[in-house]
Amino acid sequence: MFKVGDIIKGTINNTYPVTNQYMTAGLVVEIYQGNQVVVRVLEHTIKDWIGIEFIVTTHLSDDKSFFELVDSEKVKKPKKLKPRVKIINEENYKYIVINDEITIAFYTDTGYGLSIKHVDDEDSEVIGKAVAQYKLTK
Repeated sequence: MFKVGDIIKGTINNTYPVTNQYMTAGLVVEIYQGNQVVVRVLEHTIKDWIGIEFIVTTHLSDDKSFFELVDSEKVKKPKKLKPRVKIINEENYKYIVINDEITIAFYTDTGYGLSIKHVDDEDSEVIGKAVAQYKLTK
């Protein structure tokens, strides 16, 4: 019924607690057996659900579908945000804070290297590790 890359929305028939009529856009990211798919929430009335993936059954029979296709041109494309990195130096510790969500602590006498991916980098892991190692020696 649906294929990977389709944008779908929940219908009024949908009994799922999240991927229901309040999910106005979801991306089909994987197809499982039969009528099961993995859907990533793109738009929802409750913003906390955006970006989370769920395995759902798309329909029980031809006359009862839980989802329908959405015109992908009408869906707002999510922006790719650059990570916000803050480095804090204190007397005995150094901290790296990423997007105000992840904090990494080091003893002051421990070195560290930090690398942020450039948007044009295709192989970010290899380049990132090389740059971080280089900065570790500085």
